[in-house]
Amino acid sequence: MNKYLKLMRVEQYVKNIIVLLPLLFSGQLFQDGKILPTLLGVLMFCFVSSAVYVMNDIADAKSDAANPAKCHRPIASGVIPKRNAYILCISLFLISALVSLFVLPFWSGVWIIIYFVMNIFYSLGLKNIVFLDVAMIVVGFLIRVAYGTIVADVEISKYFYFVIGFTLTFTTMGKRLNEKRRMERTGLCVRKVLEKCSERSLALILYLSLILMNIFYVIWVSDIVPVCATNPLWTIPIMVLFSYKCFVIIENNTTDQDPLALFIRDKVWFLSLIVLIVSIVITFYVEVPFINDGIRGL
Repeated sequence: MNKYLKLMRVEQYVKNIIVLLPLLFSGQLFQDGKILPTLLGVLMFCFVSSAVYVMNDIADAKSDAANPAKCHRPIASGVIPKRNAYILCISLFLISALVSLFVLPFWSGVWIIIYFVMNIFYSLGLKNIVFLDVAMIVVGFLIRVAYGTIVADVEISKYFYFVIGFTLTFTTMGKRLNEKRRMERTGLCVRKVLEKCSERSLALILYLSLILMNIFYVIWVSDIVPVCATNPLWTIPIMVLFSYKCFVIIENNTTDQDPLALFIRDKVWFLSLIVLIVSIVITFYVEVPFINDGIRGL
């Protein structure tokens, strides 16, 4: 069983919490009939994301088997036969698509299908096109946001999509930059597309996305002031400190690990993430008079 859980990458399910954010940041979390379909939507996106991971491992089985960093993956190592992997992939996709189409709002199922089809093209070769690979990963997370708005039946500020988009660009480019540095340090190429781009270009996009992430966060919180119980502008310094901590972890990463793993293990980063999320939730659901009065006095 453990080998199938490893193939499904259940440790990556934390990424699908993004499906919950539209409801959480809409101010409608406690409205009847919102939370259960949203949680079901999170589960369905976990299933389809696992289907995509399985599909990628099937497509990359041969190259992974020759790669010392990836040869221990279940399909590449032969622990799980390809036939079983295909059955698992199709089953996970069908469950997520059918539940989304017929139990959740219909258009959520359409987004699930779009996400899966997009990743088929990604696995077939688009992942080897410079920067298009990153763009498709970012679009995948934006689909999660759109999916979350549908299953929760809420509307969110359009600027939230920019915040998520540039945040994911930042973290994805951080991962690519780390892999590029590892490739130059060890000579081991973990991703073909890295041979076509320079470390300088990766670093430039990393810095630019960090700046845009914070700029659009400011625009977003300014846009949602009318629907918040407490003026959200007070969360801006928290966001800046959080993004700076992300940047420091990426810049100082000299290991062979994914930055996400380093983020999660870093106590200061994890605490800053919790503080940021809690502070945003407070602005939507709790009126804090002294914050409102202090901001009005500025």
